[in-house]
Amino acid sequence: MALSIPTSPPSSMTVGSTAKWTVDLGDFLPADGWILTVTLAKADKQFTFAATDNGDGTHLVTISKTAAASFTSGRYRLTGAVESSGLGERYVLNGEGGRPFYEFDVEIRKDAQAEIAGLDQRTTIEKVVDDLEALLLLHEQSAGHVSSYSFPDGRATVFQSPHGISEALRYWRGRRQVEIRAENMKRGTGNRGMIKSRLS
Repeated sequence: MALSIPTSPPSSMTVGSTAKWTVDLGDFLPADGWILTVTLAKADKQFTFAATDNGDGTHLVTISKTAAASFTSGRYRLTGAVESSGLGERYVLNGEGGRPFYEFDVEIRKDAQAEIAGLDQRTTIEKVVDDLEALLLLHEQSAGHVSSYSFPDGRATVFQSPHGISEALRYWRGRRQVEIRAENMKRGTGNRGMIKSRLS
């Protein structure tokens, strides 16, 4: 089932989301060579889009997801203008001279799902385990030249040998195991948490 296309611009949009709407400009018909352009602007940003012929006497405005990904959040002013290259004429749609008035406020919001997906959702303990596993690998690859680590509480530690890193890793893996069990209890999944290590 095809989505219906609205006849007015959205009052709000989300960064990275497609937007479509039609515009009826009366005598400024696409079939007569009139091209509608709409501009979204705020103090530090401006984006302009050319509409296409919708085939029914209206102009079709399309803002693709790629174009919308360039937006930043905030309140924008949407304005329109029509131009005919054949006639060599251009008119801003501000209501003057009997022309249509085409100005709207549009709120552009951040994409909350994209922001959540980009967040590091590991717990502090999980980060320490991952960091120590990486440190152990780097220590071995660098012949012992990389051996320091700063814990979340601000303590900086220099390990004298791979054994020291392994001991710290064993301790933090144990804490992570307790954390997993607590998480499972909250979810009602019991005590089945297992921690999978990349390095033994």
